[in-house]
Amino acid sequence: MRIYFGVESYLPDWSECDYAMTCHYLDDPRHLRLPYYALYGQPGVLDKQHDDPESILRAKTRFCSFVVSNLDKRRIQERVKFFHRLSPV
Repeated sequence: MRIYFGVESYLPDWSECDYAMTCHYLDDPRHLRLPYYALYGQPGVLDKQHDDPESILRAKTRFCSFVVSNLDKRRIQERVKFFHRLSPV
């Protein structure tokens, strides 16, 4: 029996394995969805029930992420404009 375990975005090759554990949502009885975050860390970190969204938002002073892609020049320009609109610094 061969079991595929993947934490990346690769799908199992069913011709090479009998069962698989991945982070994907696959409708296959041979598959178990096991997100990587479930293996490490404390489950309480995922519980946002007692967070105060307003205080979290007030504490944010800067934008901290920027997605880059070279696939479509028009879309890149839109992302750059969007970034500058979010981060007027």
